[in-house]
Amino acid sequence: MLVVRASSLVSLVLALGFAGVSTPPARAGWSSGPVSVRPTTASIPAVAACNDGGLGTFVVWQEEATSGSGELRVNHLLPTGDFDLSWPSDGVVGCDFVAGRPEVGVLPDHLGGCYVWWTEVTAGSPSLFVTHLISDGTIATGWPTRGLLLGTVGMTARPSAIEDAAHGLYLAWSQNTVVRAHHLGPNGLGAGGWPNSPRVVVPIDPAATFHLWPDLALAPDGGIFLSWGTWSLDTTIVESGMYLRRLTTAGLNAPGWPIPSQYVGPLRPGEQIIPKAALLDISPDDRGGLFMIVGNIVAGTCCEAWAEVRLYRLLADGQTALDWPSEGRSVAIDYWYAGYSDGGLRVYPDGRDGAIAERREFYSDSPALTGLHRFTADGLETFLMQGVSAGREVVVKGDGGAFMADFKPVGPTSPWDWSAFIQVDQSLAPPGWTRLIESHDEPMQQWFGDIALASTGDGGAVFFWSQYIDRFGLFARRFGPAGEVTGVAPTTASLALHGLRFLSGAGVLARVGLLGGPARLDLFDTSGRRLASRSIDGAGIVEVALPGTAGLPSGVYFGRLVSRAGVASGKVAITR
Repeated sequence: MLVVRASSLVSLVLALGFAGVSTPPARAGWSSGPVSVRPTTASIPAVAACNDGGLGTFVVWQEEATSGSGELRVNHLLPTGDFDLSWPSDGVVGCDFVAGRPEVGVLPDHLGGCYVWWTEVTAGSPSLFVTHLISDGTIATGWPTRGLLLGTVGMTARPSAIEDAAHGLYLAWSQNTVVRAHHLGPNGLGAGGWPNSPRVVVPIDPAATFHLWPDLALAPDGGIFLSWGTWSLDTTIVESGMYLRRLTTAGLNAPGWPIPSQYVGPLRPGEQIIPKAALLDISPDDRGGLFMIVGNIVAGTCCEAWAEVRLYRLLADGQTALDWPSEGRSVAIDYWYAGYSDGGLRVYPDGRDGAIAERREFYSDSPALTGLHRFTADGLETFLMQGVSAGREVVVKGDGGAFMADFKPVGPTSPWDWSAFIQVDQSLAPPGWTRLIESHDEPMQQWFGDIALASTGDGGAVFFWSQYIDRFGLFARRFGPAGEVTGVAPTTASLALHGLRFLSGAGVLARVGLLGGPARLDLFDTSGRRLASRSIDGAGIVEVALPGTAGLPSGVYFGRLVSRAGVASGKVAITR
């Protein structure tokens, strides 16, 4: 989460036909006004949020006691917008002292609790910590009170953290000359055969000055894809470029993959360009493989560079997908990149066998532009939306669209001067969709704030923001699948893929939970091939069979349920 400097907030405006809100915010329960998550006059410079694995939301924030230090608080909001009564109403203290203004993240453990990770700066070197909170908000047994220290973090990228599909998580981070990673289970020990301490997954090489931007995506066997960029001073030994590895759940090189890594594309960093904003990102696709977005620097100086952005689609074995060019697809608008700015490139599966690519343009002292482009499986590109932002969050809806939250400067020069506003926008917005705007008109350096966006699990999103003047503290608002913000009712149904199993003579069966409307259930093998597909319609729990699957050989297969409400997935093992 990018920490952005904000001004004092003076008004809240709902554009596209909604009036401004002047009533005090409610403490709980979704409504047309903001929900007060944490009333406090302390600065809140870092906020992160995630879906809780169902229809609720976890949110974590840093609350500064003094400038540059404070505590991490975490809270759990139910689908109704009410606080989880087993948690304190003002959130639990996940860590009672955090030095510096951190980067924070949160992931569900799918046991009712969550993992929280953060960086803090002591003696000039950022350190990475993680903690585990169980369903009542207390720190899990065996975890240190101050969080588990994983190691120091280099200055060239934020850590990457993903769920492992088995109640744990993976983390990867750069220490400049090496990349380390860890696979942790709920007890704080190494999971899946991983040792109890981090592994060096990209070692020191005498020719490589930096390993940049490590990023993770879940592989179909529960292991990981790991991508990174290498800046080499001696390309006769190690070529500067973008690299990819696939590791097992135990952190070992996956069978059949090049050792130690697979070269994907070039990286020409030019003179002394050590950018923090990542020029690559990976995300699992709908076939057991992954999408990878890469920005290749083609010109620039030590502070700014021009990068050509390309989108790749790879199978589970690392080879280019048959329906995708080996050189990738060009993202329509080139990317002007400020070397030391945060942000970078992102890619997300769109829930319809394609991808949404996110890129940022940054022109020296001008505000950054964030743009979203959708690519279908056959390469058709659609421009979704663009915004001017110093910070942004994206949630993909699963129906080919996305929510995007922006922290936008409105001043004519640097995003750290003048004033700003916060906006939530929806792609492909039909008439009646909403736009939330928070206005600021004071010097931005007087206040620190942040934004977060999380999926609701049913096709909507929850938007969090911190503010300081006319309202104090951390606030939230829920957007439904159609962008509605008023009178959000409790959701009683959920999109789910239950009981995925194989029955001899019948094939692959599943119990599907639907919220209503059309959906599609697909089955893939570990190479990402789609083996079977079935359209479904209705609401509630539906028992379905996938045609043509009775004769499948032994192995692991992956089901994916896609509807307008979102995406659900699962796997089935066939043993004959």
